[in-house]
Amino acid sequence: MDVIERKELANARSIKLEGKDRVNTKLFLSKRADFNTIKGDNFAIVSNIDDGGLEIIDKVLINEKISKFLLKTFDKYPHEKLLLTQIDYDKDPVYGLNFLPNFIKPYPDNFEYELKILKIALHNYLENTLLLNPRKEQWLLDGIQIYYTINYVDEYYPKMKFLGSISDYWAVRPFHAADMKFNDKYTLAYMLMARTNRDQPLTMAKDSLLKFNKNIANKYKAGVGLKYLDEFVNGDVVENTIESFLKTNKLKPTSTKAFEKLIKSKTNKDIDWFFLNT
Repeated sequence: MDVIERKELANARSIKLEGKDRVNTKLFLSKRADFNTIKGDNFAIVSNIDDGGLEIIDKVLINEKISKFLLKTFDKYPHEKLLLTQIDYDKDPVYGLNFLPNFIKPYPDNFEYELKILKIALHNYLENTLLLNPRKEQWLLDGIQIYYTINYVDEYYPKMKFLGSISDYWAVRPFHAADMKFNDKYTLAYMLMARTNRDQPLTMAKDSLLKFNKNIANKYKAGVGLKYLDEFVNGDVVENTIESFLKTNKLKPTSTKAFEKLIKSKTNKDIDWFFLNT
């Protein structure tokens, strides 16, 4: 929401908020200012996500880097501010980072904070612009989020290992996990459910999914599936289709069927198998 009017009264303060083309509204009332605002080229990121004690200059550079990535990937954000909260992150953390005790630091501090901001920025950007059925079509939003998270790590941290600096310990080196890249965790997580016959379709209603599938496995499955589809059709077809789909349908009700129709129009290859098996 945007502040359009402020009034100082005798014993109170009056603030008038207004919003246009808003999908949802989040209002935080706090006695102290714990949100930081960092302005980018197109929009400002407003966040109170735990930074792990990073210097302010590092936080500014990371937020600017991510805002430029979003602008390059998705075109202009339709609002002046993108709100990222610790509550959002706690609901959908970067799994792996959140399981470690504070005294174990296998990744650089800036990498941990950067992934936190990236994940919630991607999710909130998509949630505020891509109007899908949240019960039955959430897989596409989740898939796009993970797809671009993978792309981001491939671009900026291509050598990052799944176990981080733990991979260098002599006791860990003989194990396959020591050789795994960070992005390999997405396949590992959803295959864990598939190998135990607990895999569920992406199109299954969100409230019918097992908790692990709803929170982790199906999101990763959707993102890895889009990456696999991208390799199958070649020529950046999937990435270009996603960007076109988001730009054309920004703030308009749409569906996964519309996405399927669009991507099929961009390739001569048979990709029915992808949508039939989701």
